[in-house]
Amino acid sequence: MSIDIYDMVAKLYYLLPIALNVPANRLLVAYTKAIIMTATTTITITAPALLL
Repeated sequence: MSIDIYDMVAKLYYLLPIALNVPANRLLVAYTKAIIMTATTTITITAPALLL
């Protein structure tokens, strides 16, 4: 599980320089989308494995 958290943090750090180039409200939207997409991907990948 810790690997997923590190992966999400890594993605956020990767997006940080890009996000800093846009206004604060768009930065918030970009971070929120990144977190939601990462969580959705993690659940999508993890759930079938847990069901098996």
